[in-house]
Amino acid sequence: VGGEFRFLRNRINLDVTYFKNNNENGIVNVDISPATGATGAVVNSGAIKANGIEVGLSGSPVKTTNFTWDVSVTFTRIRSKVIETYPGVEKISLGGFSGNPAIFAIKGERYGSIIGQKLNRDAAGNVIVNATTGRPLFSDGQNLGYIEPDWTGGLKNELSYKNFTFDFLIDTRQGGYMLNVTEDLIDGYGVSKKTESREQDYIYPGVRNTDGKPNDKVVKRDQNWWSSAKVNEEYLYENNWTKLREVNLGYTVNLKNTSTLKAVNVGIYGRNLYIWSKIPHVDPESSSFGT
Repeated sequence: VGGEFRFLRNRINLDVTYFKNNNENGIVNVDISPATGATGAVVNSGAIKANGIEVGLSGSPVKTTNFTWDVSVTFTRIRSKVIETYPGVEKISLGGFSGNPAIFAIKGERYGSIIGQKLNRDAAGNVIVNATTGRPLFSDGQNLGYIEPDWTGGLKNELSYKNFTFDFLIDTRQGGYMLNVTEDLIDGYGVSKKTESREQDYIYPGVRNTDGKPNDKVVKRDQNWWSSAKVNEEYLYENNWTKLREVNLGYTVNLKNTSTLKAVNVGIYGRNLYIWSKIPHVDPESSSFGT
């Protein structure tokens, strides 16, 4: 359901849409009991509900004989929930590495849960550290968060002056999580900035598992550390980013005394020119598995 509204002779335009979507009996791969004679099957199963709102606001703040400025803003907010998976199966793999980390559809959760290693913490939220090794303790197969964004948006400006046109598009994604396995790998290879401290003494911030007191075990974050002491949660980021998605500059040459060709437009454009993000090393839109 939605509405389109126009004001001031189309100088201001507003589009609003609310939707609710139910998807049932999707084609999914599930693990089944070997007692059935097979370890997996392709079935029609599951149910996912989603609802959201989409808003588009556009207008022309300036409009003269030679100069026009048009601007538009978009906003989208979607919430999904896995209602059913498959009888006897609480989660269905959507992609990722074999086992952990990977993305799953989990009954009762938002669509696309990241399953992997999660740090063990005490009641106060402090990381629990093995008093003997100085390494953080963790539990495997834990839900680290969801991949679905909380909201997305965009801003587009179009300016024209006589025969010149200029426009640019900025879009953003806020919320949801991303597991940066690229950072995990380059730490393991010892080629990231943080691994330069491999010869320095290091104390992992947390509390000892023996008595709950602050950890004081001194270790070296050497090759052994970066190859085996890392935990998936330490590479989990909020997937927030903003991109200068596109810029276009053009000029129109009007041709006279020609019967067929009336004008020629010459322009330059660029895409994905800049990104504002706290996620290191990677484009946060990229994915090895499409998930």
